[in-house]
Amino acid sequence: MSEWKRVSAKIICRVCGHKDWCTYTDEGAACCMRTVSNRPLKNGGFLFIIDDKTALSKMRFHVGQTGRNDSHHQGKPSPVIDWNAKAKQYAANLATADLMRLATNLGLSHTSLSRLQVGHDGQAFTFPMQNANGDVVGIRRRLPDGKKLSVKGGHEGCFVPVGGIGDMATMVMVAEGPTDTAALLDAGFSAIGRPNCVGGVEIVKSITARCDVVILSDNDVPGERGAMALAKALVRPGRIVRVIYPLKGKDARAWHPDYATLNAVIKNTWQYQ
Repeated sequence: MSEWKRVSAKIICRVCGHKDWCTYTDEGAACCMRTVSNRPLKNGGFLFIIDDKTALSKMRFHVGQTGRNDSHHQGKPSPVIDWNAKAKQYAANLATADLMRLATNLGLSHTSLSRLQVGHDGQAFTFPMQNANGDVVGIRRRLPDGKKLSVKGGHEGCFVPVGGIGDMATMVMVAEGPTDTAALLDAGFSAIGRPNCVGGVEIVKSITARCDVVILSDNDVPGERGAMALAKALVRPGRIVRVIYPLKGKDARAWHPDYATLNAVIKNTWQYQ
């Protein structure tokens, strides 16, 4: 399968009809972040194989839950959601015992998870996603079985710790997802997380505009492609951009390096050009 591409105003998602958040491939696969199918993906979206309009129609109206363009919802205005308030409410819902249990299960510190404003919606742990201005625009859910979904109606954003990266940061680490970001925070680095291996490019560019960047890729082909694409988008004169990979395991959380180990890997990795 070829590279996943981001939908746009010119090429909208063929599942939900929106021009952002979703992705597609030239072979006819679509990852819709709004419409549910029986084939969930790790980035919180759902896979559709689009052979023709008839096949697409059957998929859309038999999954039990669809996006805003479903015929049952046409003509109804979308509700206005205060995502900042929702994220704060979920964070207030999270009991200390549940936070400690999550930290233990993930092998992360409760401090780093709290910095990412982890919360609970009654069924799943939640992590808010922010835009370049620091506003919450969507919320990622982590179910008890580890499955990752997004709260319906939101937009793609990045996982940013409380207080942002700080004015004094000269280098920022970029990972995939909130728990990988927490692992980098545990190691003592300024870090933010992308929503998936292809998303959040413009937000990352804005947040890291005055910093050098190290992208920690997942140890798989999509992760590597996404990391290289992000590196190309970030490269400019006077900035150091590097792509590194876990020395063990699939991702940052599985590796969970300490400061010295991660710093050594960074220093021994060539600058991306």
